Amino acid sequence: MRFRIFKVSFSILLSIFVYVLNGYTLPDEDMLAPIKKFMEKIQQEREEQLIAIRSIKKVHIMVGQSYGKDTFSLPFESMTRKLLGKYTPLQIVDKMAIYNTATLRIQAEGEAMGATYTDGEYRKTGASLYGTISLEIPGVPIYKKHFNGKVEPFGIINVTYYKSSDPFNVSFTASGSFISKMLEIINEVYGINTLITALKDEDEDIRRLAAVALGETKDSRAVEPLITSLRDIVRKEAAVALGKIKDSRSVEPLIIALTAWDSDFAIEERKKAVWALGEIKDTRAIEPLIAVLINDKHEVSEYAADAIEKIGVSAVEPLIAVLMDKNLLYRSRVAELLGRKKAAELLGRLKDARAVEPLIAALKDEDSLLQKAAVEALRKITKQYFGRDPIKWQEWWTQNKDSR
Repeated sequence: MRFRIFKVSFSILLSIFVYVLNGYTLPDEDMLAPIKKFMEKIQQEREEQLIAIRSIKKVHIMVGQSYGKDTFSLPFESMTRKLLGKYTPLQIVDKMAIYNTATLRIQAEGEAMGATYTDGEYRKTGASLYGTISLEIPGVPIYKKHFNGKVEPFGIINVTYYKSSDPFNVSFTASGSFISKMLEIINEVYGINTLITALKDEDEDIRRLAAVALGETKDSRAVEPLITSLRDIVRKEAAVALGKIKDSRSVEPLIIALTAWDSDFAIEERKKAVWALGEIKDTRAIEPLIAVLINDKHEVSEYAADAIEKIGVSAVEPLIAVLMDKNLLYRSRVAELLGRKKAAELLGRLKDARAVEPLIAALKDEDSLLQKAAVEALRKITKQYFGRDPIKWQEWWTQNKDSR
């Protein structure tokens, strides 16, 4: 069913692309009507399929898994029992009954992605885990999801504490892998409240993947629960989810989180919060993001620059204040010098004419790095180049600013 929808959708997009490529006008509404009708039929069949699934009271679980030469098993059945038992009304039965019973069939395969040899012992350091989850109901099209989890090979490992199945266990809980797809199924069949409830699960992996799944729904009902999860160990995933939903209620909590996570041990968390603020594009985030731009570690600062650029021209005046040394957010003289340089670079990216005169003034500064950044920013905004000569820049600007 999902493949059928994808194939039809892709065909429609390809046809439209060919029309445009050949200079034709797009089909009118009458021409598109049969396609629209067909897509509506597919959607109706999907809804009928979900209704049939919701009517099922019992489910029988069947698992098949294979990992080449390795003989271990991953906990597909126990995890499935846990998720279905906690977040669905389904009763799990050990034998297939004739009436009102579905079969949940899980087929998994995996392969090692790398190896490390230490003291003559073979230890796998990466794994790919993939397969399908199929819900089979008599008389109803099979409901199927594909999962694919991967953990990339890493460096030397301690053979004393490392088992060959460990990378498979990690890929089992990776985003896009089995647990992710099970939560996706539960959400599609029983609704978003199941995912919201899963944010409180005692299992960290389930909470983390529930946050990821809620972000993919882009449903505003998930905002408040995800804000609460900013105080949990799954805060990175919660921040990203809030950025995907793009609800203004998230802005203040994300700003507060930036302050709370202000340490070298929370760089990844800060990057995710900064990214989310950039996605939401709320002007309340400008000053906090400028503070990150000026004072934070390089990689987090780059995220802040991208976020400010997404918010857009509303950031121009605050950035000019930084450039002109009127900002009180600096933690040190080094941060001040770097902050002014970064402000100049970002003003160039925003390409707003209000920044031209402050950037020309920056050419007179004794800091050569700031001068270089100002020249590049002026070039981007004006599409002119007069090097580091403020007089030539000012002459050109005096003659041309009214046309900008």
